[in-house]
Amino acid sequence: MSIGRKKFLSPLSQHLLFLSGMLVLASAALVPGCASKTVESSRPEITEEVEKLVEQLKSEDPEQRTQAAIALVDHPAQAANFVQPLVSLLFDEKYNPKLAASMVFQELGAESVDSILELLRSGDLTNYKRACEAIYSMGKEAEPLIPELVIGMNSSEPKMRQAATYAMIPMEELAVPHLDKIVDMLDEKDFRTHVFACRAIIGMGPLAKDAAPRLVELADDGVLSSRSYSYWALGAIGPVEGVDTIELLVTKLDATMQPERDRALRGLGLMGADAKAATEKVRALASDERGNVEPVAALCLWQITGEAEESVELLLNLTENMTHQFTALECLVQMGEDVKSGEAFFIEQLDNHDESIREVAIKCLRNCKTNSMEAIEKIQIIANEDPDMVIRLIAAKALESLK
Repeated sequence: MSIGRKKFLSPLSQHLLFLSGMLVLASAALVPGCASKTVESSRPEITEEVEKLVEQLKSEDPEQRTQAAIALVDHPAQAANFVQPLVSLLFDEKYNPKLAASMVFQELGAESVDSILELLRSGDLTNYKRACEAIYSMGKEAEPLIPELVIGMNSSEPKMRQAATYAMIPMEELAVPHLDKIVDMLDEKDFRTHVFACRAIIGMGPLAKDAAPRLVELADDGVLSSRSYSYWALGAIGPVEGVDTIELLVTKLDATMQPERDRALRGLGLMGADAKAATEKVRALASDERGNVEPVAALCLWQITGEAEESVELLLNLTENMTHQFTALECLVQMGEDVKSGEAFFIEQLDNHDESIREVAIKCLRNCKTNSMEAIEKIQIIANEDPDMVIRLIAAKALESLK
């Protein structure tokens, strides 16, 4: 039974692809109050090989689209000729082409900035959203585009403000100079914009302390998604004078709605040792089926105690529970080097028929810096022979870091 690989696309958490999905493309429309601006660019003459790959991006076969995207990463000097068609693949109905396009933008980095800028300034809302999705994939490599995103957050078009806020999520400390504007996004009518703003604040961590008062208000008054993400953001900010964040988050562990308990735990986990007073409450939730937050509680327990073995054991047991398998595996990836005690399990899972589990096993073995020859040989075989092209690529990258 496939467990759905989309849970492992984002390094931040299992929720990021969910958030990406909420940026649903509207039909093409000119942005009110935003006239199209011409961006001067000198595109190199397209090579025959790149021209064929760009055409292949349009194939009806998702494997062909995936192959074309991955091949384009070897042509950074030609980025201006393929960035715009590649952006469309970020919204592909199939997972592999979408992931491949995201990985290409990560690799291209600054090479794609000028072409993305053209999309941002096109005056077309659909192009703008597509550009913001590419920026999200590029992360901090898209730093030169931050001023353009700030312009977007000041737009009279709500969907443009929402897309620009979304694109600020991976900027982390680079977004701090624009914290006031991101906090303003918490006053938007659409709860999705609130969520994106909270996620951007989470990335800034303690540097976003000035956002705490507004987040406390949101924790009491927001709709479910808004208020629960505010718990996570408050935990990321950490202790703030005049705000008893730990008491607020511990109280939310008894909330009726599961997302509130989940995100309160994520917030407490980001507070680390500062949240040690909550240890026993968190430990109890890690074994309490009624709370339906066992994997996140196990992760949180490791984050606040610094002790990995108990949490790894809890999470490995939860991988056998189909209700929690998604989240348990994602939490193991987040534990990084501290999953070493589960190394034998991950080596075994390299042979799993489910590509999602093979992917997580590779990432966990990479994270714990395995020196097992059995693991390295199996990952080498996957890199050469796995039927899933994206898994082959992930395995090859893992081998590079293990050498």
